[in-house]
Amino acid sequence: MSDHWFRHFSKSGISNYIRVGDGRGRWRTACGSINEIKLPKFARDKIIILHEIAHSATLRTHPDAAWHGPEFCFNFLMLVGRWLGKEMKEELWDCMRAHRVKVMGSEKKTRRKKQLSSAQLAALARGRERLRQKREAADKVHEFQENNV
Repeated sequence: MSDHWFRHFSKSGISNYIRVGDGRGRWRTACGSINEIKLPKFARDKIIILHEIAHSATLRTHPDAAWHGPEFCFNFLMLVGRWLGKEMKEELWDCMRAHRVKVMGSEKKTRRKKQLSSAQLAALARGRERLRQKREAADKVHEFQENNV
């Protein structure tokens, strides 16, 4: 992991290595911080290890980010893709999308226009015509008031 880690997640003043603790006293959860991850025996699985490394990566690149926010999700996806393969990354990405999980960089930049049916287009045209007529009537009232002041 070192070449990938050094290129993407190392910052000056922060150790380039993550210390791995055995997780003694952590019988329920694993945990990750900027320079250390702690893994109880049950958590010594590739996906959990990558999850904790993603926390360290996120703390290095976005120190103020939410604990499981879009930045973390992006880093987790990238690590899963690199170490567990493209298929696993796509499966995780599909799961994140299904549950509406926000991932950094996945926001749509442009909004797609909705395709309207002919009935909807006709109703829209009628509404625009009514609006035009109301504006003309308001302009006539305004003009009449100005001329009779």
